[in-house]
Amino acid sequence: MRADLRRKASLLGAWFRARWDGRASRWPVRLFRVGIALLILVRTSDWHGALGPLEHRRWVSGLEYAPSVEGVQAPALQSPLFSFLPQLPDAVLELAAYARPVLALVLLIGVWPRATALVLASLGYGLMALDRYRYFHHLHLLWLSCGLLALCPSSRHSSPRWPVQLLRFQALIVYAAAGCAKLDSDWLSGRTLAALERLDLIGGSLWLQARAALGESALAITVACVELALVGLLAWPRTRLAGIALGLALHAALARAMLLSTFSLQMCLYLLLFLPWPEQSFRSECPRAFWDDDDLATPGGRRGKREPRT
Repeated sequence: MRADLRRKASLLGAWFRARWDGRASRWPVRLFRVGIALLILVRTSDWHGALGPLEHRRWVSGLEYAPSVEGVQAPALQSPLFSFLPQLPDAVLELAAYARPVLALVLLIGVWPRATALVLASLGYGLMALDRYRYFHHLHLLWLSCGLLALCPSSRHSSPRWPVQLLRFQALIVYAAAGCAKLDSDWLSGRTLAALERLDLIGGSLWLQARAALGESALAITVACVELALVGLLAWPRTRLAGIALGLALHAALARAMLLSTFSLQMCLYLLLFLPWPEQSFRSECPRAFWDDDDLATPGGRRGKREPRT
């Protein structure tokens, strides 16, 4: 019995290593880092009117959370997400508000990227936690993405494969959570979309044409099905390109129909991680049922090397 459990645990470990161990190109994580840094610069200010009517420009004036620039008034920064959080002096808030774009520039350049990403994520979460009225899921994802970058080692050449896999896994979690959250009667019936339209959170010519052609309920079901389908399409290497195309189409449509600030751009960055970047996984000695040949393939058609037998 124990021997059988040890064998199954060994096989499971081998299956896990086959998907996380190995080497990968440094470019996916680097491009993701640059994209996240640019989005933070956009999201924390309104000094970018040429980029279009992003949602946060409705309440951000100048530099977000900077008392001397934005002129925030109660209850802003006085209604924390958690009651035990203290109310900080304006000087501290000012310093943190100005530090975010500076650190974003440092992250963009790539100077001490892990430490910079960690401090930047901490400041972002800290300021967001001080104001419950400015909490948004897309903002949480932005700072979480920054925090994940703090875990990713940097290299001039190839890098470990697990950082790319970790960021890909985060994207799958977003789609799975979004799709599962929509599996309720309010969403599937179209009532949620109708309520969002009354609040002017959905609109535009694309929305009106789609609603006229399909109806609110059919649109709601379609969105939920697409988000859940993206989990499988992106997880399986052979269908990733189709998943990327479908995901880009989804976010392009959502960006035109809804005010989502930087969320669509964030998810496009995640989708780029699923491109066939050069990578090599090391397959341990385990039965075929525990590994997939596609995990070993590189864009050039070469396969990863086996681990030496011991």
